[in-house]
Amino acid sequence: MKKYFFTLHDISEEIIERADSYLRTVIINKKRYYIHKHTKLSRYGITIYELDKFDSNLSYIDTDLENIESTVFYVKGNCIPIHISEIADALSELPETYLQVIMQSSVLKVPIEEIAREFGISKRMINIYKRKAIETLRKKLKDYDL
Repeated sequence: MKKYFFTLHDISEEIIERADSYLRTVIINKKRYYIHKHTKLSRYGITIYELDKFDSNLSYIDTDLENIESTVFYVKGNCIPIHISEIADALSELPETYLQVIMQSSVLKVPIEEIAREFGISKRMINIYKRKAIETLRKKLKDYDL
């Protein structure tokens, strides 16, 4: 393979001027974007800090946390709290298989194939369980308003 070496004399003035013009435009646009972004944030009173410096001081104490009642469902080692009692009651009345399927597919976003492998049944059967769980929940929650 033959290597080619170029010197400054091999490049025409026109190419140098075009490259220079292009690089100036890029720099000007980057500068405009930077200034626009930071003035827009400061206009709304937003200040950007590096959170790594302050993460040890970040905390939140909610005094009403004790007043929240929730029902907890355990799915694949995950603790899923449900704070709305009507929904929690409807979920707790589902058969365990339906509950596991609906929680894994809808809440945990586990693919249907993986759920089918875990239960040792077909993907079609998982979809049937999911559909039946949704139908049951719709019936139980038809009068519930958000």
